[in-house]
Amino acid sequence: RQVQGPRIGVAVKPVEYANMANSSAKDVSERAYEDAVEAILNSVGWSSADASDYDRSLAVKLDSAIAFIEQSQPKEWAKVLSFYGSEASARANFAKQLDKNLNFNGLVHVLRHGFKMAGARLRLCYFRPPNDLNADAFRQHACNRFEVVRQLRYGTMKSDMDNSLDVVLFVNGLPLVTVELKNRQTGQSVENAMRQYQRDRDPRELIFRPDNRSLVHFAVDGHLVRMTTMLRASDTKFWKFDKGNNGDAGNPPVEQGRRTDYLFAEVLEPQSLLQIVQSFAQVKRTGDKVDSVIFPRYHQLRVVRKLVASAAAEGPGRNYLIQHSAGSGKSHSISWTAHQLAGLTKPDGSAVFDSIVILTDRKVLDSQLQEDVYSMEHKEGLVVKVEGTSKDLRDALNGGARIIISTIQKFPYIYRDTDVADRTFAVIVDEAHSSQTGKNAEKTREGLSKMSDEEFQQMLEEAAILDEAAATEAEAAQVSVLQEVSAQGRRDNLSFIAFTATPKAKTLELFGTMGEDGKPHPFDLYSMRQAINEHYILDVLKNYTTFDTYYKLIKSIPDDPKYAQAQASKALMNFVKLHPSNISKKAQIMVEHFRSTVATLLEGKAKAMVVTSTRKAAVLYTQAFQAYIEEKGYSDMGVMVAFSGKLDVDGFEYTEAGMNGVPETKTAETFAKPEYQVMIVANKFQTGFDQPLLCAMYVDKILTGISAVQTLSRLNRCYPGKQEVFVLDFVNDAETIKKSFDDYYTTTEIDRVSDPNALYEIESRLEGYRVYTPQDVETLTDFWFGSPRSDDDNAKLQVMLSPSVERYCALEDERQYEFRELAKKLVRSYTFITQMVRLMDTELHRTVAFLSHLIKELPKPGGIERVFLEDEVDLESVVIEDLGQQSIMLEGPGELHNGSGGAGIVREDPKESLSVLIERFNARFGTDFGPSTEGTLSGMDGVLDADKDLELKFKNNSLEDLRLAWNDVFDNVAMAVMQENMDFFEVVGMNKEAYEMLKEEMLLRYLSRHSKG
Repeated sequence: RQVQGPRIGVAVKPVEYANMANSSAKDVSERAYEDAVEAILNSVGWSSADASDYDRSLAVKLDSAIAFIEQSQPKEWAKVLSFYGSEASARANFAKQLDKNLNFNGLVHVLRHGFKMAGARLRLCYFRPPNDLNADAFRQHACNRFEVVRQLRYGTMKSDMDNSLDVVLFVNGLPLVTVELKNRQTGQSVENAMRQYQRDRDPRELIFRPDNRSLVHFAVDGHLVRMTTMLRASDTKFWKFDKGNNGDAGNPPVEQGRRTDYLFAEVLEPQSLLQIVQSFAQVKRTGDKVDSVIFPRYHQLRVVRKLVASAAAEGPGRNYLIQHSAGSGKSHSISWTAHQLAGLTKPDGSAVFDSIVILTDRKVLDSQLQEDVYSMEHKEGLVVKVEGTSKDLRDALNGGARIIISTIQKFPYIYRDTDVADRTFAVIVDEAHSSQTGKNAEKTREGLSKMSDEEFQQMLEEAAILDEAAATEAEAAQVSVLQEVSAQGRRDNLSFIAFTATPKAKTLELFGTMGEDGKPHPFDLYSMRQAINEHYILDVLKNYTTFDTYYKLIKSIPDDPKYAQAQASKALMNFVKLHPSNISKKAQIMVEHFRSTVATLLEGKAKAMVVTSTRKAAVLYTQAFQAYIEEKGYSDMGVMVAFSGKLDVDGFEYTEAGMNGVPETKTAETFAKPEYQVMIVANKFQTGFDQPLLCAMYVDKILTGISAVQTLSRLNRCYPGKQEVFVLDFVNDAETIKKSFDDYYTTTEIDRVSDPNALYEIESRLEGYRVYTPQDVETLTDFWFGSPRSDDDNAKLQVMLSPSVERYCALEDERQYEFRELAKKLVRSYTFITQMVRLMDTELHRTVAFLSHLIKELPKPGGIERVFLEDEVDLESVVIEDLGQQSIMLEGPGELHNGSGGAGIVREDPKESLSVLIERFNARFGTDFGPSTEGTLSGMDGVLDADKDLELKFKNNSLEDLRLAWNDVFDNVAMAVMQENMDFFEVVGMNKEAYEMLKEEMLLRYLSRHSKG
């Protein structure tokens, strides 16, 4: 007998209920809708029943409950009868004890564990056995009674005596689900059903008390489903429980029946509902008070069940990418997945996965994730939180802990010490980004994918190394190399499940599911668009205000020195960005906007974040805020700052802790207090920071791509009364922000997949520089892989690398840069690609190991002199123009460029006098743009020519491929010029055709210049 699981989200033959659902097609009354719903429920295992045995004072169908116990547990019920002496007394005392246990322990606990009375242990439900090895368990499970009652009169108070519920689902006499149905053909909708619960259903009635009797309440019409677990009269909060419609909210069209029939045929199907009770439902209490009852949302049910079904069918060895937007309840989805995979067994009863490892790339374990995983009901010792040293992770792995929560940074220290041969792992990755494509991820795979002794001996024999213990030093190195390359590729004992809202191109390729188009796609998608439209997150682009800033500089020295154009332009831009006049004016705008628009929101609890480009800018903004607040006497406005390390500004040392007056570890906690309203940040709290009181963000930093999405998404968390948020952006234009969000608004795709053969092309190019020889590689790697580690390893490595370093230093600056960047590219690409495929190329593995050490010893190419102009120019005027508030409308889907990237050529930066540079600068940023358009294009040329990544793209790609990538390349590389020349680009940007012509013109100019080289 094959054990079948709930169907939701799993590709199986659908229940054929369409004809039943349409049996009253000519009758559009609400009663006809009830008939159709009852027919669907009957078809999937519910029995129609009356309410003759429903006890209003108990809110239980007492006869059904006792009949279930008599049938499933006759010996235990016999004990109760014997103890009380008569059936009437036994029934009365059973009812009393059931009521007490439901009131004290709760519905979910009683269904999972039952209770004791009169020397008997009584179960109120039997969940489906994990396999078919126990015939008695199947017999008892088959005794469960699934009853549907229509128009249940439930009231105990005088005002409710005649009130009835459209549909109530009872499991073994206990009411689990109530449903109010509305038919749009009669002018009623799901909104009416919700209002009925809010206005006409008294939450004091026993049947409505959370986790006392009912588990969940649904408001349903033919199009939409809404759900709540806590009735609070007019304050009842309903959540959307729809499937989604092509990446948007709502439900997809159906050929027959109603769009919401899935609720009754799939979600509330008896085995599905029992599994929700057993493995999903969570109750959070404070003492005797129920704070919340967690019932999974549709997409959470779907993804967990899809993952478990796939793992059961295919076993370990597959990767999964879950692209779920912020607001999707990711922590709950991860915890449910972990616990259900931990309990997943094969037909013979053995575990599919020996351990479930939950990884985060945050150096401090995510507290919410820990709490959700640990709060799931489990046996003592099932979950191990590794909050200490790397050795604790090693011990948890070697000890066979079932669920392990750790940071990925611990693996490089213990991967050689794990004893995991012949064991299987499911690795769940929280927020999979760059950390999953680098060394930490590589060592994670090595630590979890050790070969058995038999497999390894076979590999040694194939390498002509017959005995590992007797190997020579050179052979010992080869043994270590073989051990590392054997862990490459997708391992049969490892499944990776990566959760992220914003996958990068490499994340998609590493974890995605290959589609018919030959490209990877998410295994499951809950889009940003759906999350916004279902009101689980806010639209952060709805109130987006951009600014233009105009500067006028004057030369403050009599001399007219010459500087490199690109470096001088950058120095001038830094000068005006950090000038006190510029920062003080922007700080004034921010403070007054907060006070006039934001401060009164959320009953005065609203907060804001200022995003700055550098640590120095964060310090200066904090000082400007405090000075302006003090000047205006705004005593009700507190400011904090967040940045890493120590910083010297004008001879004074600043730290985050020193400026805030609290330890750095307490910054977020302190900011949550009511006396603080504004947080000024520099590369901190822009990702992973969850503060739902944030209602505004002030941006003075270039934001593009995933950085823009993650930073601005700090605002999207919902909070009671939080209807909208505000962004004031002093740097980025609306089109750039739109493009960044479009990549993640619906689904995310990549333009191409990586070619492993590109590694050999890079290796061949590196050999052409003659910086290292095969003997250099062999000598160093024999030492590195073959000798035990010692304290003087670094000194020995430096000696071995010195000949290569000398050859590198003899190269021209341009070729130094090329070699260094190509070497870094090979190391990164090899580390990434060998996580997907096992090359078994020990020679290339040694070369990459050699280069990873060599790169650390190479001095950076010379020839680039940093320019400082603070003492040579003054800011005569600064004007900040408000371009107005707008709502940025998103489209999607996005396509990420999965380009090769790499080294370019350092070209000579033409010299021009300081006066000419200032004249051009004023022409770009003043009110009079005197120079011609060609002068502006020349400035753009300079920025593009200085971009090393773009140079190598030109070298390594065909013209056709370069054209495919040009849109992304142009937008990203040109951003610095665009932000410095918004007046010109505003004119061009107003006309899409003009912008496309400009883009093509810049490409042709670029090709013309570089082809000559």
